[in-house]
Amino acid sequence: MRAASIAATCATPPWPRWGRAVASLAIRIGCIVGMLWMPVLVGCGDDSHASAPSQRPISAAAETRALLGAIPSGGPGCAVVVVQGERPIFSAAVGQSTLDPSRPLTVDTAVDIASTAKQFTAVAVLRLVDRGVVGLNTPLSRYISELPAPIGSVTVGQALHHQSGIPDYVGLLASRLDDRVTNEDALRALIAAHDLEFKPGSQFRYSNSNYLLLGQVVERASGMSLARFLTRKVLAPAGVTARFTASSTSRSYRTTGGAWIAADPPWQTTGDGGMWMSPRDLARWAAQYWEATIGGESMTRLMLRDAVATPIGRYGTGIVEARLPDGSRMLGHDGRWGGYTTVFVVLPDERRAIVMTCNGLTADGLPVGGIDVQRLIAIWHDTDGPG
Repeated sequence: MRAASIAATCATPPWPRWGRAVASLAIRIGCIVGMLWMPVLVGCGDDSHASAPSQRPISAAAETRALLGAIPSGGPGCAVVVVQGERPIFSAAVGQSTLDPSRPLTVDTAVDIASTAKQFTAVAVLRLVDRGVVGLNTPLSRYISELPAPIGSVTVGQALHHQSGIPDYVGLLASRLDDRVTNEDALRALIAAHDLEFKPGSQFRYSNSNYLLLGQVVERASGMSLARFLTRKVLAPAGVTARFTASSTSRSYRTTGGAWIAADPPWQTTGDGGMWMSPRDLARWAAQYWEATIGGESMTRLMLRDAVATPIGRYGTGIVEARLPDGSRMLGHDGRWGGYTTVFVVLPDERRAIVMTCNGLTADGLPVGGIDVQRLIAIWHDTDGPG
């Protein structure tokens, strides 16, 4: 991406470089939740977004169901889960997980969470750091020997915080959107690109290449596939499950000429994405941010310790920390790939999390039904519960 900041990236989509067709499929950029959070963080837009719970005439649950009610039941849809502590306080889904054959979308439907998966790769890396197997200041070439000198000189820590200057492989391989693209294909593209876009550590620029390479670091340092490491060392201890291959139980769609068409690129890259999770499991995972069981509280602190300042908050390791207008903390990372959208928001001071997954994109690139994500966050922020 040419933009040097989140705000610039989201305001100026990289269509000249990647092509409008690629952008319309919501490439796995994610805009690091900037597109979804910005109005909430700066307090702009409709003042009703910041209304106190006592001023709302209807319950948070009813308001959320009203948002979901804009989604036609016969097409792709969205699922929302809200948890308080370890207790689900809201869950609902509208629409279909697949259109042919027709299957209902539920809060247990696993979808491609795209860039929301970066936090899991980050935790895997940090677990290896904690064991002394990987070093934050160690060059990537120590683990991935075939990387050329400019890219190989980037440290693990710089890649974690998107301060590497490594070009985004998604852009390099944009012409192959409909092909089967693997980690090996991405590595070859990066080796061929050879050069960096800026001096490592000098600035922040979001690049999916960072986390794809970090996934390779995990594999080569641990001797396990990334999927196996995550399953055994991250997901299972947290009591959640995920898949690492696509399934016929869910598909994503986008509108073309008023009709829904399948929008699942057959890419098989991992580390920066490539995980399928249900909103229920994602919401359960969110508890790690207020009561960590994997690596203890030190793991959560390490994820944010060297966070980098950006226009919408501080980018840690696969997670963004920001402040709402009232000063309370918000953590999260969105994800978009094909026709999927994932919203992952944690309000750690309230021990609350809001997760939404959708499997359809409108012609404007919005989640099906045009759900107002800022409104959804505001509904559940500092409310006493669903009633």
